[in-house]
Amino acid sequence: MRGGSSIVDGLIADAKRDLMTEHPLQPNEVYVNWSVDRMLTETGVQSREGQVVQRAEYRIVVSADVIRFGIPPENFTIATNQVVPAVVPAVQAKATEDVGYVGRKVEFRHRGATMNGEIVGDLYNTAGQYFRIRYSLNGKERYTYRYPKEVTFLNQ
Repeated sequence: MRGGSSIVDGLIADAKRDLMTEHPLQPNEVYVNWSVDRMLTETGVQSREGQVVQRAEYRIVVSADVIRFGIPPENFTIATNQVVPAVVPAVQAKATEDVGYVGRKVEFRHRGATMNGEIVGDLYNTAGQYFRIRYSLNGKERYTYRYPKEVTFLNQ
């Protein structure tokens, strides 16, 4: 199949962002040995002229190792206003001064489950507004990013 490179590039960027969101680094940690696996499945019919592709499905799997350097100093805390860097080239995420959404409780879907969280960042990129949401999963504090259409506000 020809073309589709911008679609694949976007899928890779999304997969990297998802990995960083779902597995945030702790103090003194860094991602290394990035691996990107691209899988293409084509379906179609065989004709006299050759195969006619009717559907192409890309699957991107991104993985990385994490290296921890030493032990963080005592009383070290991670700043809560850190933002996962935008992976898509020429897209710069920035926090806004308006805290209109910060602190609001929301509900969102995560791997098929309904989760509750709190907006801790009101952000913008070229795709528009999105939120950084803090939630708890298996007793651990986690962060995710969602567009407004992907959340339900629980308080006003």
